[in-house]
Amino acid sequence: MKPYLLLLMATLVHGSLSWADEPSVASPQGRMIDSYLAYGQFKMGRYEQAFDIWQRLAMEGNADAAFQLGVMLEDGRGTPPDLERALSYYRQASEGGSRRAAHRLAALYGEGAPGLAVDHALSQHYRKMAESPSSLD
Repeated sequence: MKPYLLLLMATLVHGSLSWADEPSVASPQGRMIDSYLAYGQFKMGRYEQAFDIWQRLAMEGNADAAFQLGVMLEDGRGTPPDLERALSYYRQASEGGSRRAAHRLAALYGEGAPGLAVDHALSQHYRKMAESPSSLD
């Protein structure tokens, strides 16, 4: 199915695109729809809207949303780059079972980054988490 059709369907099911002021839908299907909406907003360059949705989902414990926030903060998409906040979201996501977040942390600590010293012990720690079969993604 084309991504824009999926976004349209999710919008019709979920309601209007003014979701930022609405309380989160507590059901797993509602959270999935919110995730799709955030991804659609991100792909369309509507970073502020995507950030708001993912931030709400991350506060509810959604590891994928926390990972996406880390990416946005690391890359400076719709927000000034902020490596410290990105690391915090990557940690939240990896503790929630995100292999992608653990891989990213392993790479950042293994290679270092502006303002982040190389830390081989942390890199290895996150690499092991990324390779764990109990991870979500």
